[in-house]
Amino acid sequence: RVWNDCGFKVLDLNKCVAGRVELRSERCSLLLGVLQPVQRMLGRAADTSRPGLRVSVCTSEPLWVDVDALRLKQVLVNLTNNAIKFCPSGFVRLGGSRDQANPGRVVLWVEDSGPGIPRAKAESIFAPYTQLGPHDKGTGIGLGLCRQLVELMGGTISLDEAYSSEAPLHGPGARFVVELPLAEQRGPRADGQQVIGRPLVG
Repeated sequence: RVWNDCGFKVLDLNKCVAGRVELRSERCSLLLGVLQPVQRMLGRAADTSRPGLRVSVCTSEPLWVDVDALRLKQVLVNLTNNAIKFCPSGFVRLGGSRDQANPGRVVLWVEDSGPGIPRAKAESIFAPYTQLGPHDKGTGIGLGLCRQLVELMGGTISLDEAYSSEAPLHGPGARFVVELPLAEQRGPRADGQQVIGRPLVG
């Protein structure tokens, strides 16, 4: 609830702009520490409110990143919530894979089969207080905050303007892409920071 509260978003955005946000970097499993927790939390809510909508996770390999796991989940919660808000039915998919063009980077995405984002809005979508249209009841803070947090973690966030949901019974959809540095290896960090998402054994 705190992640989506307007007052906290404004506070976080102002802290980011002023350079006062402190991130806690930790070795994190992309699937177990980030994608699955977000999907489980928001998927349950979508199952209740939008029975025709499927929220799923798609990832091809175990990937690890050194990030502030809580803040990265905050970014994905915001992106996924936006997708669910504009998708009464169809799908919302969260995913992650190694960047084929740059093996030292990992690509995360949230894609949907909703109405899409007008091309005229694509350039300004990450500016604070930008809304998609007169029927958008959001504050316009979330995507600006997402960009600030991702950049603080050494990454980038963008709208994939070439994306199509290829769902003829639904809309063209939208796809947001987050790129982050890939951790060199799975397991404990050399500096002793916590590892998030380690599979349980036994």
